Amino acid sequence: MSYKGTGKSHMLRYASNLSSRAVMANGIGSTSAGLTISCIKENGEFMFEAGALVLADMGICCIDEFNLLHKGDLVSIHEAMEQQTISVSKAGMTSTAYTRATIIAACNPVMPGQKYNHEHDLCVNTGLQSPLLSRFDLIFVMMDQADPERDNETCDFILNKVDSISLIC
Repeated sequence: MSYKGTGKSHMLRYASNLSSRAVMANGIGSTSAGLTISCIKENGEFMFEAGALVLADMGICCIDEFNLLHKGDLVSIHEAMEQQTISVSKAGMTSTAYTRATIIAACNPVMPGQKYNHEHDLCVNTGLQSPLLSRFDLIFVMMDQADPERDNETCDFILNKVDSISLIC
């Protein structure tokens, strides 16, 4: 049995536990409204509903599958990262919400086979534009170096530990 991956999602979940004000989001199915702010109508009244970046103000917002956000939604994220605010004007209401959150995002390469290609730059590998990538203070490229023997040893070690812990309980 072989496992594949670098554990990006697990690291994001761990990072979200570092702050009492942390929000986990996923780029799959998320819209800019879900990450920033949306205007909803409830009982005939319009109101704003905070998205992940607004809820994480002064905390951490972890976004998995960041590059799977729709291109139009990335514009809103860019504004939130650059200005640290989101301005919204809908249904006759105008408001500004703060998005002063530390953003930790993860994505997979968009290259064929989801493999990082060293012949291309980060923008081509992730499918994200340079202006958006420049908003991140740190960028780490993590790669899963395939080594089936070492992977099997690691899996056996972990599974043996889990078995011994469950026997104790």
